[in-house]
Amino acid sequence: MATGQPDAQPKPLAAKKKRFVEEYVKDWNGAKAAERAGYAPKSARQQAYHLLRDPAVLDYLQKFMEPLTMSSTEALLRMTEWGRGTMSPFLSVTEDGAMAINLSTDAAKRHYHLIRKATQTRTIIRMEDVEREEIRTTIELHDAKDAVKQIQAIRGQVVQRLDHTTNGKDLPEPGSNIYLPDNGRD
Repeated sequence: MATGQPDAQPKPLAAKKKRFVEEYVKDWNGAKAAERAGYAPKSARQQAYHLLRDPAVLDYLQKFMEPLTMSSTEALLRMTEWGRGTMSPFLSVTEDGAMAINLSTDAAKRHYHLIRKATQTRTIIRMEDVEREEIRTTIELHDAKDAVKQIQAIRGQVVQRLDHTTNGKDLPEPGSNIYLPDNGRD
């Protein structure tokens, strides 16, 4: 139904407000972002307060963040990779049959995202006139079991057990009698 008025096009966001958004996502500090965007230091806090309630600024913030954030599909893929992750891309076998962690192979580099934590310690061992350096590297992958559990929860595949009998209280000791009303049943 035509009202005789042209469709209202949203006004483009001012450059200063865009700059505020771009600064805001750096540290999530509104007052500092307002100052860096060119607002007066004395009023930066108040400006940030109003800017973060402005629907046009919030819309620009959301659009600005979209390419920077992880989609739910990407998050599910990441958890799937964690759930299927193994140490094999990081391990090599030396000539004498010992296992060694090798993070420099192409396979290891492609799987760095599976590593939750990596540490390396260097120890110098001195015995008489001999000195040798021992380097110990450890890596810890993301928890595969937790990733699988989260994926199952997201997909509604987790069975939750509810206690409908004791309202969360401990069951009676073995040998105790539990009386059930017969409710007229034989």
